[in-house]
This record gives sequence, C-alpha cells and structure tokens, in this order.
Amino acid sequence: GKQEGISLGKQEGISLGKEGILISIQVLLDLKFGEEGLKLLAEIKQINDLKLLTEIPLKIKEAKSPEDFRQSYLNLIENNLN
Repeated sequence: GKQEGISLGKQEGISLGKEGILISIQVLLDLKFGEEGLKLLAEIKQINDLKLLTEIPLKIKEAKSPEDFRQSYLNLIENNLN
C-alpha cells in the first residue's frame, strides 16, 4: 500500500537523479575529451551509487586525459568499497 508507493517514488527519484547526472557526465566527457571520453560512458553507467556519480564531474574537470580520468574514477570507486 502506502509503503510500496513511497518505496516506488524513491526508486523513481533515484533513477531520474542518476539519469540527470549521467547526461551531465556525457556532456562533460564529450566537451573535454571528445570521442575518446565518450567511450568511458558505458563503464560509468554501471555505477549505481548516486554519491559516487555526483563526484565524477569534478574528476573529469581535473583529468588531463581520458586515461587519467579513468584511473581517477576507478580510484574513487575502490576507495568507496573499503
């Protein structure tokens, strides 16, 4: 009943939040690295932790290359697993 509705609402909110962040990440990767950056998007879409995803745009800004960015976000994921 009511609890299921609240739970479903939260899930939809999280889904929309993730979608918005992923669009931002896609635009930033394209602007900064072009096609090479966009190749990383499939990996990033596998991340379900909204908090981690919100940290990724800063990692893009700081990165000097697509590979530099990839190492940076992999380190971010690894640090959050521990």
